[in-house]
Amino acid sequence: MGLVLLACSMLPVYLAGQLILNKQNQSSLEQKETKLDNSTTGIRQTVQEQIKLTASLTQWYSQDRSLIKAGGNIFFSSVVWDKMDSFNALAESVSATYILDQNWKPIYDSKGSLYHFEQSQLLERLKRPQSVYGQGKLFHTEFTETELADNATAGIAFVAPILPYRLIEGSTYTPQGYLVVLMGYDRLNTKVTPFLYHNESVEFNYVDSTDAQPSEQSANIISIDSKLFTDKLVLNVKHHISDSARLLEMQQAQVVFVRILVATLAIAIVFALFLIRWFSGQLNLLAESVKSYSHNQSPTHSVDEHRFTEFVTLSRLLETMWGRIQYQVRELTESNDKLERFNVQLEDLVEEKTSKLTYSLAREESQKHRILKIVQFASSRQAAEYRLIPQMIDQELRALLAQDSIKFHFNRTSEADLILRDSQGAAIGYFCSSSFDLLSEEDLLIFDMYQKQLAGWLELENITRINIPTGCLNRKAFNEDLEFSKRSINDNQNQLSLIIIDINGLKTTNDVHGHEVGDELIQRCVDVISHELTPVSNLYRLGGDEFAVLTLTSGESNSLNVAEMAEQLYIAQEQQTIEAKTGISIPVRFSVGVASSDSTDVEHLFSQADEDMYRQKRRYYQALSAVGK
Repeated sequence: MGLVLLACSMLPVYLAGQLILNKQNQSSLEQKETKLDNSTTGIRQTVQEQIKLTASLTQWYSQDRSLIKAGGNIFFSSVVWDKMDSFNALAESVSATYILDQNWKPIYDSKGSLYHFEQSQLLERLKRPQSVYGQGKLFHTEFTETELADNATAGIAFVAPILPYRLIEGSTYTPQGYLVVLMGYDRLNTKVTPFLYHNESVEFNYVDSTDAQPSEQSANIISIDSKLFTDKLVLNVKHHISDSARLLEMQQAQVVFVRILVATLAIAIVFALFLIRWFSGQLNLLAESVKSYSHNQSPTHSVDEHRFTEFVTLSRLLETMWGRIQYQVRELTESNDKLERFNVQLEDLVEEKTSKLTYSLAREESQKHRILKIVQFASSRQAAEYRLIPQMIDQELRALLAQDSIKFHFNRTSEADLILRDSQGAAIGYFCSSSFDLLSEEDLLIFDMYQKQLAGWLELENITRINIPTGCLNRKAFNEDLEFSKRSINDNQNQLSLIIIDINGLKTTNDVHGHEVGDELIQRCVDVISHELTPVSNLYRLGGDEFAVLTLTSGESNSLNVAEMAEQLYIAQEQQTIEAKTGISIPVRFSVGVASSDSTDVEHLFSQADEDMYRQKRRYYQALSAVGK
């Protein structure tokens, strides 16, 4: 009977297996088509996303003002390299990057060759659409020269004009330079590899906008119409499909499924036969046990003859039930006591953990607010006056650290505890405080973040105030410091001294010996003047041969005798000469004019010092004429 039932039960299993195999074959064919469609869709979407991302990043980086300054200022070269490194990190599909000045001269490159790019046909092709660059649009074309980018023989080239202003719709601008980005087809192939089977590949062909455009509804055409581009970007994608790989995958899935089905049927048959034989014997013993208990008699067979755990447990359960019940009652009482003690300990632990978590969240919230303050401080510094920066920094530190003892100074003082340095290691400021050791770990972290941000900002501020050829301060710094000093005199009753210095004989030196010797004369004058200045004095270059020295002192004990400083400058220039290429010694001479706020109104300091300087210059040339006669 059991074998008949087994045979009858296997018939539906066989029919179901055949139905499942048919469904599996149909599903495999549908999956093949679906996977092919998904692969095509994935390739299109991936390529579109990579091109749009690269175009957006190109447009974004071209608006960076650092790139505008890079062409004529060597101090911005490190900033440009950092920008190019961050651009390459974001744009993974970029093969090479070039920065050109407004005359199409390559000045920077990343993963490319400036020499080959300058000699390439691509550069000549990029110069043609000049009207497009004036509108701030991106121009795209195809490059096919192998030396322009690392590991890329062909690809798409994007060109974005570097403009000094934010774009206004309909306006025309003069580009200050050009950002050229090369995206190799090999990078796009790498991005679409996850959508391909073994022996499959993808080929990209750039479709020029001047050629006849194929239907954009074709699955092989990728069309990107972005407002960033001058015209639509169209790529022809050839997907080389491997039917053998796809059919092999389908066949392997079918073979595995059939093997699993056959193995399952075989195991089921063997297991069913074993269970029928074993269960029939146990069922007879169970029937004898039931018959014996129905007559209040013990079974004639031993309990160990049962092979089912339930039967053995049932036979022994009646004998041990009462003892177990008593034992379980005592055990339950002890468990309840332990559980009560555990609940008390758990409540204490939860309360302790909650307290620690609350404290940690409060600390984290405090750190977050202080970091946000640092970001807000950065935006508030845009219009800060340079000489008021120490006061602003002191206010920011009080807001961040709740400390009134930390002070910032531009000049070193005897109380300076910490030096603020720029990226070159030069000191640009000093922090004074006796409570650095009292700061907590969180405060030190916030203070360190603030220092790094402050150093970068002050370094940029200092660059705008330096006269590059001489290394002294420029006219912009002089105007700012003079206005600040005037206000300081009115507010604090300080003394302001102004010295105007003009180099004698510079024009004659340039005309006779050349501007190179004239530049050397200017630098030697700067060295002589700088050596005689006090720590509170600053040297400025106002023009080609005109310099100024500002000295702001506070209190009578620190007052400066400006006449003595002028006399010391005249003494310092004695015996100072430079050698021309012809072997002629040229004396280092300059005329000095002085004025001080203790004897002159602050609004007339400059005119008074300038008039005094020209008076001294006339005396010098009169004396020189008398010696010549």
